[in-house]
Amino acid sequence: MTANTMAVPVHIRASERDLGADDRTYIRGKLGRALGKFAANIVRVSVRTHDVNGPRGGVDRVCRIKVVLIGLPSVVFEKRDPAMNAAVDGALSGIEQAVVRVVQRRWMKPRRAVVWSNRTDQQTAAPAQATRSSSRLGAGRLSRGAVPN
Repeated sequence: MTANTMAVPVHIRASERDLGADDRTYIRGKLGRALGKFAANIVRVSVRTHDVNGPRGGVDRVCRIKVVLIGLPSVVFEKRDPAMNAAVDGALSGIEQAVVRVVQRRWMKPRRAVVWSNRTDQQTAAPAQATRSSSRLGAGRLSRGAVPN
């Protein structure tokens, strides 16, 4: 495997009627090529397909792909289409773009803003003196045997 097609842990959940062994191999290969460059950031990928209408019949098929990333929120992309292959291909291309966007945000985010202070020594010494006088032991209280001024 090359650097761009690193192994990405993929879990595919679909009925055998929806996706055969060849389809599952196709999905794993395409995900590896699309997300392999981000394999170091990916914990797992899950692909779920189902028929929206269920046993009633109908033509709506859904493919939902979820990518769990390290230190970032999970990315989910869903595509609905009458044909299962078209739904899977649309979800595969959409999840690639979504992961690229999320990972690039991390790379482009500034690390930490450094705050520089322009205060002089005189400005920093004044609050310290005020603190010392107010924190003196017994300041503001009369202790036993003390005579007020």
